[in-house]
Amino acid sequence: MAVFKCLDGLILPKNVGWTVDTHMQESIVIASLKQALCKHKPAAGLMIHSDRGGQYAYWNFKWLLEQHQCKQSMSGADNPYDNAHMESFFSRFKAECVQKTVFESKQQAEKALFEYIEMYYNTQRIHSSIAYQTPMEYENRYYENPKNATSFENPKNNPDSLRGDGIPSSVLNDIGN
Repeated sequence: MAVFKCLDGLILPKNVGWTVDTHMQESIVIASLKQALCKHKPAAGLMIHSDRGGQYAYWNFKWLLEQHQCKQSMSGADNPYDNAHMESFFSRFKAECVQKTVFESKQQAEKALFEYIEMYYNTQRIHSSIAYQTPMEYENRYYENPKNATSFENPKNNPDSLRGDGIPSSVLNDIGN
């Protein structure tokens, strides 16, 4: 399971809670949610969106949501689009981290996941959905000045900063192109 962060309605592609185990039972989603709640201490009303897996419907998971005043939202049947950020993350994760990899142990899988999420995905991998910034850069800019967050959400809002291919000039300047 993976948990993402949302800032003013924009789902930030920053993974804030994750767990590795040898099963896909309720305890794994509870552990991921607890990790995210402990790290980020969200306000009441946090929306938790998931697919329709049974582990999200069990009593203990629902009780944890209630204790932290979270609201639950599940994907519609056969609708992959309402969970698109998670689907995108897992697609990239599979392609960039685990494709053709056989982990010898749970610890090896945890180490690979930690390195991918905490040392690459959240801190180095740029995302077109947040103006070709890393999730950490976007979040830092958001907290510096939330009123300007919309200028970071979509680089097309500022056509002077774009080249013909849609990549902000500032990105290219930073890498010397």
